[in-house]
Amino acid sequence: MYIFKKSRHVHRALLGSLLLMFSLYSCNEIIEDDITGKTVSIVTPADGLSSSTNQIVFWWNELEGANWYHLQIVKPSFSNVQSIVADTNVSGENFTCFLSYGNYQWRIRPENSAYTGDYVVRSFTVESDSDLTSQYVPLVLPLQNDTLNTSLQHFSWQSLPYSDSYTFTIWQNSYGGTTEYTTSVTSTNADYTFLTDGSFEWGVKAVNAISESDYNTRKIFIDTQIPSTPVLNMPTDSDTLSAGSVSFSWTHASGGSLVKDSVLIATDNTFDTVVFSSFTTNQSAIFTLPAGTYFWKVKSIDAAGNVSPWAAYRRLTID
Repeated sequence: MYIFKKSRHVHRALLGSLLLMFSLYSCNEIIEDDITGKTVSIVTPADGLSSSTNQIVFWWNELEGANWYHLQIVKPSFSNVQSIVADTNVSGENFTCFLSYGNYQWRIRPENSAYTGDYVVRSFTVESDSDLTSQYVPLVLPLQNDTLNTSLQHFSWQSLPYSDSYTFTIWQNSYGGTTEYTTSVTSTNADYTFLTDGSFEWGVKAVNAISESDYNTRKIFIDTQIPSTPVLNMPTDSDTLSAGSVSFSWTHASGGSLVKDSVLIATDNTFDTVVFSSFTTNQSAIFTLPAGTYFWKVKSIDAAGNVSPWAAYRRLTID
């Protein structure tokens, strides 16, 4: 029996061969399942469904290897597209929308970052019914979970067949809470000026002589306040530090909507020559700076788009 010991040169050669072999394949081909030609199994709506409600839930069974699903909904058909209702990628196994009456087609296919499956196409109809009990008013604006920076807001929705009027209501915090405002209108829009900032939910229901729909609602957040000016912490003004990674920190006020900060580092105090910039919610940042003189400043921007003043800049010397 002969026993051979591989030298380090042999090990290196073997490692190089393995690396070369793996380099012949892309990461997608190694990681992603090939779902070419595969389809999803649809749960609802079934082909040819005639729905008495305009709230349509699209449901399918998830396919192994799919990371998301490309969903398209058109009216009345893909061979005669008059309007595109949805064209989106969906993670998960369902999608809900509110549709006006008429004929529709929808299709869905599984996808991942390397492969796409085949579409499955189905048709369905949303009936027009004078009984509004199972109907919902399709809302337009503001969008769900919108954060808004003005007190005066314009609300709009689509018309619902056989409706005589619409009840428009705003609740403090959430649906069913303290009523902020309510009115009955025959149009498909309403304006309201909020007296305070905070969380609200708005909704609309349709009404006729024999029935009324349930409320369709959305949440919004009103934030009209400008964030306070951030307070710079470190480095201190006119500080001298060594070249390399430099940590910057500051404090911004909490409250209202989510705040992000814009930090700028420049080589001049007018910030005409910005060398680094960043947006962060961390109230800190790290930059690698070579030797030189720098100036830095920070301002806050909340989710509603309100912008604070810039903090007074600080000077920094890097040796």
